[in-house]
Amino acid sequence: MHAPTDNRRRGATLLEFVIAMAIVSILMSGIASAMYLATRAVPDDRSGLSAVNEAFQAVELLSDELYTAQSFSRTEAKAIEFLIADRNGDGNRDTIRYEWSGVAGAPLIRQLNSDPTSNVAEDVREFTLTLDIKSESSSTPPSANETEELVLYSYDGTTDLGDGTINKTNWMGQYFKPTMPADATAWKITKVCLRLKSKGTAKGVTRLQFRQFNALTNLPTATVLEEATILEETLTDKYVWYEFPFSTMTGLLPTKGACFTLQWVSDTDSCAVRYRDKNAAPPNSQMFVSSNSGAIWTTRAGESLLFCVHGTITTPSAENYDLKTVAGVRIRLRVGNDGANAVESMARLLNEPEVQTIGISPI
Repeated sequence: MHAPTDNRRRGATLLEFVIAMAIVSILMSGIASAMYLATRAVPDDRSGLSAVNEAFQAVELLSDELYTAQSFSRTEAKAIEFLIADRNGDGNRDTIRYEWSGVAGAPLIRQLNSDPTSNVAEDVREFTLTLDIKSESSSTPPSANETEELVLYSYDGTTDLGDGTINKTNWMGQYFKPTMPADATAWKITKVCLRLKSKGTAKGVTRLQFRQFNALTNLPTATVLEEATILEETLTDKYVWYEFPFSTMTGLLPTKGACFTLQWVSDTDSCAVRYRDKNAAPPNSQMFVSSNSGAIWTTRAGESLLFCVHGTITTPSAENYDLKTVAGVRIRLRVGNDGANAVESMARLLNEPEVQTIGISPI
C-alpha cells in the first residue's frame, strides 16, 4: 500500500532565488553594454563618419574650383584666392577665396567675388595648403629699362641774381649735359622749369625752344627740335617757377647734352627770366646770349640761368627669369577632434597658372 502523494507546489528555495538574481544581473549588464556600444556606433555631428564626410565634401568643392583657376591673387598656408572664367555673365572673371583663421573650431569659409562668405566646413581643426610648383629658369634677351621721371639737371641760387629781359633783339639760352649712368643707352626730356615773371604790359609771347647745337662750341643752331609757348599774361609780376612739358625730345645720346633758347615773339618785352650774373659754375653747362635776334650767340662765362630739367634715362635690362607655375595644390582638412579623420587630396590645375610670390611652401 502506497503512501498518499502531496500535489501542492513547493516554494522557491533561497538558493534558487540567489541564482535567478545573478542571471538577471548578468542579462541586464549585457543589455546595458549593448546599448552603450550601439550609441557609440552612431556618429555625432563632429566625429567619425560625419566629420570625414563633411571634410571630404569641402575638399572636393575646393579641388573642383581650383581645377579651372586661371591666376592667383593670394597663396598662403591657410588661405587661397584665385580667378576663374566668368560665371555670372558680367564679362569679368570671378574671384574665389577659401580661408581658415587658424583658430581651432573656426569654420573654413568660401567667398565668391564680394558676396557674403559661407561656411563650407564647421569645427575645423586643421587646414593646410601646399603648392606643387613647376619652375623653369631662362635668361631673357636685353630689353629697354626706362626710369621713372626724375630731375636730370638743376641749377638754382639765391645770390648774385640778375634780370634777363627777352625782347626783339635780346635772347638767352642754356646748354647742359646731365650726368648719366655708365650703362645708359638714351635719355629724354619731359619738362623744363624756369623762374620767370612778366615785364611791362604783360601781352608778350616767348618761345622756349630746344635746338640743335654746335658740338664744338655748344651754341645753338637755327634748327628747332621742339618748342613750348610762354604767354606773358600767365606770368605774375614776381619771379615764380613755371614748368613747360616736352614730348618729342627722346632718344638723346648719353654722351651728348642739349640746349634751349628763349626767343622773343611779340610785345616790347615778352618776359623776364632769372639768372645768376656772376660766380656761377654749373658743371657741364653754359649760358649764352644773343643781342641780334639769334643771328650770333655768345657764351657768358660765370653766368647761368636758374633752371631745372626733368626726364628719364634708359638702360639695358637682362635678367634671369624664373618662371614658376602651379601644377597642383595639396589640401589637408580635418573636421572635429579625432586626429585620424583628416582628409587629404591633391587638386590638379588645368591651366597651371603662374605665381610671382609664393606665400606657402612648395612641394
